[in-house]
Amino acid sequence: MDRLNPIVVQKLAGATLECWQQAISIGNRAFDDGDFDTARRVFLYSLSLAQGLVSQFDLQSGRKDNSIAALVVSHHNLADLHFRMGQIELGCDQLCAVHYQLLRISVHGSNALRHAANDHLRRTQLELQHFISSNPPSELADLAMQALDAKPPTQLLH
Repeated sequence: MDRLNPIVVQKLAGATLECWQQAISIGNRAFDDGDFDTARRVFLYSLSLAQGLVSQFDLQSGRKDNSIAALVVSHHNLADLHFRMGQIELGCDQLCAVHYQLLRISVHGSNALRHAANDHLRRTQLELQHFISSNPPSELADLAMQALDAKPPTQLLH
């Protein structure tokens, strides 16, 4: 539990790339140590930070596509954790979720955000292709294939 204290303190300061990097490092260490419960909690926290970074995207200066990279890494770390724990469906859900999110951003984000999302779509496509090729035909593989074949939405649903 003491692994989370630095993260709780940093949360009070708001979502920053440095805070996300610290959280993801703590989660990775927990994952490497086999402490999957802590890794799950920290990766979920990292995902919430990454989502905050994406929502603040246009307010940030410097290397703006880091927020999209943080989002992709957070989802993929959660997917890897679920796969390691034998929770294949939850892992597939993470891969599909980030891919769909990038597709939405690639159409409905600001110009810079759309560019960053498009840059990272290739990574989510590769992860989905790897999932499909590594698993026997199933409903999950079909869901991954649907995500892979999905086209960016053309309108927002309200």
